[in-house]
Formats: sequence, C-alpha cells, structure tokens
Amino acid sequence: MEFELIKLKNQIGCQLRQQVIDQQSYEVLLNERNKLLEKLHKLENHPFFQQKAKLAKKTEEKTIEPKQSKLSTSLIFKSTVQVTRTVALKKYFQGEFENNNINTTTTTRTISGSNWEYVIALPNPDYSSFWNRAVTKEEALRIFQKCFNPEYSSNAQLTRTNKFAEQAAFSGAFDSLDDFEKGGGKKLKFGGRLQRTPGNLFADNGGPARDVLTLFRNVLLVKLGSHLGLHLKQVISSNFKYIYILVCADDNDLEQEAESTEYNLQLEVGVSDLSSMEPCDKSFRPLRLVNSDPEIAGKLKELYENYPEIMNCFKVNESENSFFPAVGVTPENWRAYSLYLSKLKEGLKYVSELHLTPIQRMTYYQKLVRKCIQESNDAQVKKKKMLFSLWDRLEISKPIGAYSDYVRNIDSKSGVDLFKFLWRLHRNDQYNKRSIFKNIDRLKLLQSLISRQVKLHYLQQKELVVCHFPLVNHWELSGKSKFPNSELDTDQDTDLDDALNFLKDKNDAYQGLIHEWNNKIWDTNLPLGKIRNYFGEKIALYFSFIAFAAEFLKRSSYVGLIIFILQYSFDSRDTKVIWFNAIFCVYVSGWATTFLEIWRRKESALSVEWGQTDYEDDEVARPQFRGTLRRSPVNDDLEEVYYDPKRRIRYFVLAAVVTTFMVCVVLGMVASIMILRWELTDKLTLSGLDYSGTVCSTLNAFQIQCFNMIYGKIAIKLNNLENHRTQSEYENSLVIKTYAFQFANSFNSLFYIAFFKTNWEGCIVKTGNHKERKIGANCMDELNTQLICLFVVAFLKNILELGIPFIKFKLKQKEFKQKEADRKRLLALISVTDYEVLREDIDAQVQLPPYVTREVDGTLGDYMELAVLFGYITLFAVSFPLSSVLAFVILMFEIQVDKYKLLHLVRRPQPMGAKDIGTWWPIFNFNCIAAIFTNLAILCFTSRTFEDVAFINDNIFVVFALLALILMVVRYLLRVIIPDIPENYMNLFKRHQTIVERHLRGWDSIKSKYKGESEGYVNPKIYCTISKENAEQTIVESD
Repeated sequence: MEFELIKLKNQIGCQLRQQVIDQQSYEVLLNERNKLLEKLHKLENHPFFQQKAKLAKKTEEKTIEPKQSKLSTSLIFKSTVQVTRTVALKKYFQGEFENNNINTTTTTRTISGSNWEYVIALPNPDYSSFWNRAVTKEEALRIFQKCFNPEYSSNAQLTRTNKFAEQAAFSGAFDSLDDFEKGGGKKLKFGGRLQRTPGNLFADNGGPARDVLTLFRNVLLVKLGSHLGLHLKQVISSNFKYIYILVCADDNDLEQEAESTEYNLQLEVGVSDLSSMEPCDKSFRPLRLVNSDPEIAGKLKELYENYPEIMNCFKVNESENSFFPAVGVTPENWRAYSLYLSKLKEGLKYVSELHLTPIQRMTYYQKLVRKCIQESNDAQVKKKKMLFSLWDRLEISKPIGAYSDYVRNIDSKSGVDLFKFLWRLHRNDQYNKRSIFKNIDRLKLLQSLISRQVKLHYLQQKELVVCHFPLVNHWELSGKSKFPNSELDTDQDTDLDDALNFLKDKNDAYQGLIHEWNNKIWDTNLPLGKIRNYFGEKIALYFSFIAFAAEFLKRSSYVGLIIFILQYSFDSRDTKVIWFNAIFCVYVSGWATTFLEIWRRKESALSVEWGQTDYEDDEVARPQFRGTLRRSPVNDDLEEVYYDPKRRIRYFVLAAVVTTFMVCVVLGMVASIMILRWELTDKLTLSGLDYSGTVCSTLNAFQIQCFNMIYGKIAIKLNNLENHRTQSEYENSLVIKTYAFQFANSFNSLFYIAFFKTNWEGCIVKTGNHKERKIGANCMDELNTQLICLFVVAFLKNILELGIPFIKFKLKQKEFKQKEADRKRLLALISVTDYEVLREDIDAQVQLPPYVTREVDGTLGDYMELAVLFGYITLFAVSFPLSSVLAFVILMFEIQVDKYKLLHLVRRPQPMGAKDIGTWWPIFNFNCIAAIFTNLAILCFTSRTFEDVAFINDNIFVVFALLALILMVVRYLLRVIIPDIPENYMNLFKRHQTIVERHLRGWDSIKSKYKGESEGYVNPKIYCTISKENAEQTIVESD
C-alpha cells in the first residue's frame, strides 16, 4: 500500500507539471504562434524553397508540404513549451505561488519540528533601511547563472530549454522590481514584504518581490521546492534579522539520489548473512551440521518442521546435506547449545503471533539469535562463554553487514522495489520510526541534492545567504527530542517494536551521544560508532586517531619518565646514561614506526566496518570546482566539467615562491630573537639564574603560533587558485603547503639550537658564580628550555580553542536578545507552534561559529596540532625524554576540548566521509624517518655522548651513518612484519564482497542524474510574523 501511494503521488506530481498555468500564458503563446506562422509563410514563398519543392516532386511521389507541416508543428510546440515555462517561472520568481503546481497549502502535510534537517539563513531585506544600494541587471544575471543550475532532464535539449526559460524568467522578474532612487539598477533590499510595527514586531504583507534579496530567496524556494521536490518552510529569527528556510526530504527523493550517486548503504545481516550468527565450532562449521546427541537432533528437527523460514535462512550453501565431525566442542558446549535451541524456539513462537513484514522478521531473527547466544552463555557457571558465532571466532565484537552501492529493482506492474528488503533498517527518532537511511545518510544525500541545483557557497560569498548548516538532532544527542508533542506518523512499525522490546532489557534504552561520551579525562575509550553516526566518518576518524595516539603514548611516557630521571640523577658522561640514551634512541624510532603501522591496521578495520573502503572512488566534485564543458572520454557525459591540470603549474610555482618568502621572514624573526637573547643574557641574570632563555623561548613560541595563523589564511587563498576537483585533492594540497611552512616555522629554532648554535655563537655555560658564552659547549639545557616553552604554549592554545568560540558566542548572543515585553506581545498574537520552539533552537546555532567552512574541514587544524606535537616528541626525544609525558597530558586535554567544542561551541559540521587520515599519514611517516637522524645526531654531536670513547669519537660520522642504517633496516622490518590490514578484517572484507555478489549479482542499474519528481511543499508564509490585522491592532494600541 505504501509503494502504491508513493507511485500515485509521483504520477500526480508529473501531471501537474504539464498543465498550462493561466489565461495570460495562453495569450502570450497564441501571439508567439501567430508570429511563427507568419515567418513560416514567408519562408514557404521564398524562391529557394519553391525550387526545392519542384525538385522533390520530380524525384518522388511525396510532396514537401507534410514535412513543412511537421516542422512548423514542432517549432510551434517547442516555442509554446518554452514560453509557457518562462511565464510560469516568472510568476514563481516574483513570489506568486498560489494556483500553481507548487503545493502551498499548510494542511497538506504536517511536518513536525524534529523532522526538519537543514537550515539556510538569509538576510531579512526589510530589517533596516539604513543602507541600500543598486543592483544592475548584468550583475544579477551573472550571480543567477553562477549560483543556480537549470532544472535537469534526461533530454539534453530540454535541459538547455529549461536554462534559457529560467534566465528569461529571472530577467523578467528582475525588471518588475522597484527602481533604486539614486541611479540605475534595482533595490538590493527594503522592498516592503515585511513591515516593522510600532510594537517592534514584523508583519507579513505578502505580495510579489520588490527587491533583489527577496527575488533571490524566491528563486531558492522554487529551485529547492519545485525542481528538487524538497519540503520547505520559512521562519523569521527572533531578532528579525534573518529569514530561515527549513529543508527536509522524503525517503523517495533520497532513494533516487542514493541510486544516482551510487551511495553506499548497509545490507541487513538478518537477510544477507544470517548464517554467520548461529553458533559454530573452531572450524567455523555450524553446530547444527556436526554430529550431536539425539536430544539436540530432536530439537533441530522440530525447528525445521515448525519454523522452516529461519532455518532455511541459516543455510550456508545449497549442498549442506552431510554432517561433519565436531572440532573443539566439549559436553559443556553441547549443553549450552541445547539451551540456545530452547530459547530460540521460545522467541520464534512469540514472533509467529505478530504480523511482521519479511524485512521486519529478518531484523528480528538476527537480534533473536544474538540474544539467545548471550543468555545461554550467561547461564553458564561464572558466565563462561560456551557458544561462539562466526563473528566471535573472527574476534569481531559485533555482526557487520556488507555495504554496497544502493540500487533498486522496481517491478513494472506493482511499482514495488524488489530489493528494498535487503537494506538494513535504522531507528531515526524516539518514536521508533525506521528507514534504510541513518540520519547522517539523510544529511549527506540532502546536501548532494541541494548542490545539484544551488551553489550555496557562492550565494554566501555574495552575501545573499548568511550561513547554512545541518540542524542539531536532539534525540541523537541526548536521547530525547525537543518536540515531544509532535504529531506522529501513522505508519510506525508497532509490531516490530513489540518484537524488539521482547528481546531488550528494561534498562536498554537509547541514551544519546552526550551520555555515551561522558568519559573521564584519562579515558581513551570513545563511542566511535555514535560519533560517526552524528558527525560523519571524517570527524570520527580524527577522534579515533587522537585516542589511539594517547593510548599508545601512555606506554611511551613511562619509559620517557624513567630516562628523564636517569639523565638528571647522573652525570651526562656516566656509562649508564650513555647506554640508556642509546637504547632510548632505538626505542623511539621503533615506537614511532610501530605506532603508525598499528594505526594503519586500525583505520583499515574502521573503513571496512563503516563501509568506506571505496570512498574516494565515489567522491563527487566540489561545488567550487570550475572549468569548461566537454565530452567525457570515460562515460560519454556530454557536459563533464574539465580543468586542464597544466594550468595549475603556475599556481604551484606561486605557492612555492610565497611559502619560501614566508619561511625567510620567519628565519629573520628567529634570528632577531636570538640576537635579543644575546643582549639580554647579562641584564636578566638574577641570583645566578638566567631568565633571558625563558623569555626569548616564550617569544619564539608565540611567534610560531602567530605566523601559523597568518600563513594558514594565505595557504587557503593559494589553494583556492589551484581549483581542485574533489575535496580530498583540495585538502591534500592544502595540508602539504601548510605543513611545509609549519615544519620550518615550528622546528627551525630547535634545529638551530641542537645542531648549529654551539659552533656559530656558542652556548651559555656556568663558570663559578656567573654564566658565559662558550663555543663548542653543550646546548642541551637551552634545547630543553625551548621545548618546555613550546609545550606550555601548545597547552595554552587548547584553552584558547574553548575561549575564542565562547567569546564569539557571547558577543553574537547580544543580537538575539529580545525584550521580554516584545516577546510576550508576539506570543499573544501568534499561536505557539513547533516553529516558535524550533526558531529559538536555530537562533542558538546561528550564534555559534562554523567548524566546517566553505573551503576546508575544521579537523585540518586539529590534525596539524597533532603533527607538530608528534614532531616534538619524536625528533628531539633523546634531548628531552619528558616530552612524551607532556604530550600525553596535552592529548588527553585535547580530546576533552575538541569534544566540548563540537558539542557546544560550534555549529553542527557538514558530515563528510573518509576511509583514512589521507595525506597526514605520509607526514607522520616523514617525522618517523627524520626522528632516526635527529636523535642520532643529538646523541653523537649535540650531547657528545661518545666523547670519552676515543675510537668512536674519532670516527663519529661513520658511527652515525652505521647506526642510522641499522635503524632504517629495523624500521623496514617492522613495516614488513606488521600487515596493513588485520587478517580477520581482510576475511570480513572478502566475505562482504561475496555477499554483495550473491544478492545483487547481475543487477545492472542505470545511473542518471536525478530530477526530483516528488511534490514539493513551498509555503510562501513566513512563520513567527504577525498578520496585517494584528499589525493594525498594534498600531491602534500604540496610539
């Protein structure tokens, strides 16, 4: 019934689009038809065509008139369609939505506040008339062509017709705007649609657009509502400065977009891989297929007879008729298996009394099997685990369904998708509504849909859009919606809820991300699944990496603390210190390599678990990518956007020149600080303590942070010029530029102190009661001071990460403070609905700074901090072993800072996918290789560890090269020994491929760009404003 309703709805929507709009369009079409007939009559009387007609009569019996008749009919039809569309679109762009094919009724469908998923904030053109300007027609058309794509059609010619019709409609709508009083052009704002009342409220007067901002808002509504079939509502902000466009999509729209973009969705384990859930022996064979006692055989026979559906789903293959010897199965295992069969029978008996669809039964079956195994194991002595599924044998904590590109197989007769039962159902709200899309999937597909018609980033750049972002989902965050009284959908899966509640514990309720993420400051066990489901794979991967680094660093910090105590307890020439330093150098090199290799295994496992193994292959072009249209040599797309890579070379050269110049400026700054320290050495020596080193090291640390911020903005500008096609390419190029500069900026003073200062200007040594500079002296103390200052500043920067967004939030909050009297007056004139509550929620989010900008994801800055910190603890580990302890403390604090920032101090980020940490892995790998040489150089040259050993000291460069070669060989062996992906996840990946081939083999779906066919809901009303009558009432009251 559901599928028939959707099909009927789409058919009605298509029919409505074909109707002639009104009498005015008919008159225009009639005039156009008469003009075309006159032109055709003149062409027919032309001598050239008359002679062609005579020649045609001589060669064949047919005349040319029928062909001319068909040609004229075609021309008239095409022109009629274009003019009809132009007239209709002009009215839409002007804001006249009544009596058209866009549904404007407010009662057609009730969409509760919790169902809105995305918001676009636009400036209120009538908020203030303090400043206004003229907009020329050429400027407006240029923005329109840049920001909006024509309505798509599978017919390329019709798409071009739509393009010309939309441009003509926009041009006509622009001409109808109010003229700017001080020169040519039209008003940018203050068209009078909204009117401020004496009670400091706003009344919605309606009417057509009279200013440019309102015109572009209407175009945006038409594009999203009519051309994409999205649901839209407009709400004015509490300070009346912004107009919010709320956006959400139907499942049918998202399904078509998922199929078009080959979006990865997860298959239901209960349908595609139920056989992996049942208990098996050590050879992975199900216990029901191995020899057992008569009691168990009798229970199995009863299940086969009474519940054949689930028992057939357990089939491993079609030829499982023979029995196999049991491997590693004890009598205790058989007793537990007998209990499992009894509990399975009880659960199947309960569900047989419910009316479940096939996909609901499969969802219940896989949860039932897991529950029966768990209860059978809990019933054993000391809860000893006796039953193991295939997942337990593979040491994978929970069953993971296979991922595949979403496809549909629509039956031509019934209109039902025959593949829909294959996809996993996800719970999306507190009312147990289920869908094949998680909320994060909905947001990704919704963004993909919007980008087909609108380039929001360009509208934001032109200040026609203030911001746009996904709305906070309070149910996913806290386990409870802000809209408890919202109208529930009538198609809830109540029977499935009853079945699943039968399997749940009483305390097994959804708690939300905030509750699950309430970890202690030293806890690195993060709820990565929930973080991924709310923020996306990219941010979840970042938190996984930082938690893994902190956990790995915890062990290294113990070793570093011991070495640090030994260094300060004994003389640096002591044999024990020399040997421990040498061992620690080898340890750091091996630790860094092992850390990266084990992380690669973890991220490979996560990419399989999250279905991101082919993410970069599925990545679409960035909305900012520009180029020329051409025919694709790969898939014959006639409108592929192409940009010649050779054109980027000049921008690469420009980036290299600018980066080199900035590095030279940094070196000059460092040299100035060194000279300052030279001058302050005698002046800041108090009571035998030299404070010049601490002061100058602190100055250098702040200089590093300042120049990192300056170059970060320059790098984004340079990267934008290179015009990268995908987000991954863009970020990789930006990472290389930024890290190249930050490496030179962050480590140049450390390299200078460690390897050059002692020979160039000497180091400060204590002689008696005073200090003096001595050439060739040991600079280890100065190097330690510099590192300590850098760590302190890095710690303070984390505090600023919280402080700056908090200050911005408080400053922005003043804009939304509404007088209590004004608020009460507004609530008395309007009915308090979900939109009033939702408006307050959006107001709070608009006040927050963004975490994801138009150019780059916010995790890049966080990764950069980790990369620099990793350099501090690896490149100079021997000189300051305590760095690993300080780094561990900073990382644990960083996790808490980033968590609080994401949950409370920034807007919800745009969800982004990722299968690995990208270019950051080669950067961390570079640090590992460099650490071998820097630590050996500190050991051999800076600290002069082997100065007392004559043979080694005389051949110190040979010893350095030999030790470096040995450590590089050790590093290579570690990389060979540790595989990139764990064996169990490699088996899982291959199993997933087999499952996809088994269930979707032979299905060749035609992927095409999607044109929304669902009925759009564009409501011209702006909510939280008052009516004309109420506005007049406020005027009377004020008088």
